[in-house]
Amino acid sequence: MKITNNSEFFCEPCQVGKSHRKSFKKIETRVKRKPGRFIHSDVCGPMSVNSLGGSRFYVMFKDDASGFRHVFFMKHKSDVFERFKEYEALIKNKFGRPIGTLHIDNGREYINSQMKEHLKKNGITLETTAPNTPKQNGRSE
Repeated sequence: MKITNNSEFFCEPCQVGKSHRKSFKKIETRVKRKPGRFIHSDVCGPMSVNSLGGSRFYVMFKDDASGFRHVFFMKHKSDVFERFKEYEALIKNKFGRPIGTLHIDNGREYINSQMKEHLKKNGITLETTAPNTPKQNGRSE
């Protein structure tokens, strides 16, 4: 490609390639919440080596207010729904109130008809992050 007049030439891909992503806030604004009301969750795996029980995945639930964490080991990603129901019962027993919001990434293990129906039936709000932004789910990452 031969360019005769450099002063009038504008290359949009070059400008996009030189642009920078705006950084995330360093200081979070903490909202005062009651324990058990706002839960962060994420699934990790498959691990390269199975556990002694044969698990290759784990799901972690973290309470925003208290920092209380609970980890469930799983053989399959599809077990998330059953582990969530166990955790939900644990929260009701521990804090005496139901879960209000579940904050997750857009993983298919959470975004399915069975999970959505259960959340709707129990009045739990599902809050998801934007695609490809793990920093938005930083508490569980």
